[in-house]
Amino acid sequence: MTEATSVVKGSELEKHPITILQNAFTSTVTGVATYEAQSEPGWSETEMYIRGVRTMNFAA
Repeated sequence: MTEATSVVKGSELEKHPITILQNAFTSTVTGVATYEAQSEPGWSETEMYIRGVRTMNFAA
């Protein structure tokens, strides 16, 4: 396997003082970025971007 993989345990995510779970991945998983597209009290729309998504399934 030449690809990089990341594993994050729930206990690791609990250490981050966040209100939106998706935002914890930005600082814990390499190659993952989150963007809060819209937000209202009690609701938010978060987009997640994964680096290398175009090369998944070995399609370069």
